[in-house]
Amino acid sequence: MLVVALVAAVAVSMAPSPPAFAGLTKASKACTSLIVVGVRGSGETANSGSIPYFGKPASLAAKNMVSRIKRSGTYRYAGLPYDAKRVNPFTYNNSVADGVKLLTGVLRSIKKNCGTGTRFAIIGYSQGAQVIRESVAKLEHAVRAQIITVGLIGDPRRRGYNKSPAEIGYNEDFDRGMLKGSGKLGAGKTFDGLLNASKVASFCVKGDYVCNDTIGTTWGQGWNAIWHTDFYNWTSSAKTIGLGLYTRLVNNGFR
Repeated sequence: MLVVALVAAVAVSMAPSPPAFAGLTKASKACTSLIVVGVRGSGETANSGSIPYFGKPASLAAKNMVSRIKRSGTYRYAGLPYDAKRVNPFTYNNSVADGVKLLTGVLRSIKKNCGTGTRFAIIGYSQGAQVIRESVAKLEHAVRAQIITVGLIGDPRRRGYNKSPAEIGYNEDFDRGMLKGSGKLGAGKTFDGLLNASKVASFCVKGDYVCNDTIGTTWGQGWNAIWHTDFYNWTSSAKTIGLGLYTRLVNNGFR
């Protein structure tokens, strides 16, 4: 019952809106053609972004992505109402674990209630990106099969180019220099064997030590630096991220 209630809670965008291009329409019903799930970063409040529970970077990216979709059908936004606690070595991991439990439960419940006609695009920033990475590894194949886009922004568990096996999917560095480091919390598990590479996109800028820790920062360093907190909110950055996410949709048959 708790998961069912949470599924209802994350259906936060109730009012119909004008279609994007040819006819993708925001809908209030639970089962839509596309459900865009947002997972916010550490310390972001429920209303810090324009979409409830998405946070600002994920909200901007999601809206830009959706604005590019040309096919007919319906969509809705589903923000994950987990705590997203501020960075603290004593509470952070529990916050991530709570997010993983909630996200996996929500996705399983939506699949059960909506069947195979609904597709998922999942976007997370910072702690939210880690929640997504760890959630995918826990999902059954049947649920993962309905995920057509995973977008990780400023992922503290990003796998650097020097890791073996290397991360699959698309890596966006915003033309600001090669990303040689992994995330500051260490390289997470690869998506290889879990998702097709065409579904995965990672977004990290060189100066963001949370996702590109080349100098071995301490736990508390880098989280509040402009390259992590502000860069992904810039209009140009949001457009780049939105395009990268939309390309994942196109590659998986959702134009």
